[in-house]
Amino acid sequence: MIIGKVFSNEVDFNHRYSSWIGFMLAFIQVGMFVYFFKEIMKSMGKAKIRKIKSFMINLGIFGTIYFLTFPVTLIIASFIVPAQ
Repeated sequence: MIIGKVFSNEVDFNHRYSSWIGFMLAFIQVGMFVYFFKEIMKSMGKAKIRKIKSFMINLGIFGTIYFLTFPVTLIIASFIVPAQ
C-alpha cells in the first residue's frame, strides 16, 4: 500500500493497479489459480461418487472465474486509452 501511495502521485496515474504493482498482484493470482486447478484435478481423480465429481466440476468452474477475473480485467484495462 505504501508503494501504491507513491505511485498515485504520478502524472499518468489511471488506477491503483496501473503500474507494476498490479501486474505483480495478477501474477500472484495466476499462481494461486494454478495451485487451485492442480489440487482440484487431484481431488477429482480420487473422487468415486458422481455427486462429488459434479461438485468438484462446479467448484473448478466458479474458482476459475474467481481467480482469473482480476488478471484478465487488468490486461484489458492496460490496452484502453485513458480519457484526457
